[in-house]
Amino acid sequence: MAPRIDGGWLQLWCVDSVDAESFYAKDRSPDQRAARHLAYERYLLDEVVPAIRAENDVPFLIAAGTSFGATHAAMLVTRHPGVARKAVCLSGAYAVSRWLDGSADAYFLDPLAFLPGLTEERYLAPLRETEIVIATGELDPNVEESKRLAAVLQEKGVPADLHLWQGWAHDWPFWKEMVDVFL
Repeated sequence: MAPRIDGGWLQLWCVDSVDAESFYAKDRSPDQRAARHLAYERYLLDEVVPAIRAENDVPFLIAAGTSFGATHAAMLVTRHPGVARKAVCLSGAYAVSRWLDGSADAYFLDPLAFLPGLTEERYLAPLRETEIVIATGELDPNVEESKRLAAVLQEKGVPADLHLWQGWAHDWPFWKEMVDVFL
């Protein structure tokens, strides 16, 4: 990846998450966890994305992440089609409702919940313009969620490619290889 960065073809913006204050915060109510994630999402949309666009005149934005970062990338492009032109989701867990324990917002945060019922063209049209790469290990504990996400996106006409790597593949050595292939 270094040659692409050094050559000016790729610029990385690494944004930390607030998962310890949202999805993983079992000391908070499900609605508080969802609200914290939604505030984080607003931060991405209202501050991070505009800062990236101000710094770069290239409109091609890629949302990428590993593990729960992949979950965030998938949520960003499916909940806000058109924000990024590509998503690279490596070893994600996409059934996010399990961390929200019945929150009223759980359905709309969970791509495996809301995507099957999505019929509005104002969302589907830009989503179909988004290339989505889903890569994970065959033995990853969330491999079935990766398969389901790819399938539901493909059913909606979204260019989503599923790549299953041998073994577990839920660790940095694998992600470094995956990034070289998919980013």
